[in-house]
Amino acid sequence: MVNKKQGIHVLVADDHILFRMGIESILKKTKLVNSITHAENGDEVLKFFKKKKFNLVFMDIMMPEMDGISTTKKT
Repeated sequence: MVNKKQGIHVLVADDHILFRMGIESILKKTKLVNSITHAENGDEVLKFFKKKKFNLVFMDIMMPEMDGISTTKKT
């Protein structure tokens, strides 16, 4: 269970910035969300996973560099 004071860390992975910003605007209205990180492709996702743990990931399955399915298998 997530401590409400600590909040959750979210990663939004999509190659379309408008989609990422839209998801972020919705998540910002949720008091449980502590941080939102953006990634444009699977390679960026893997780099972020080396530095930080995320409680929730929104992953596009069709991205350049590495698609969401391949990325998910590597995490």
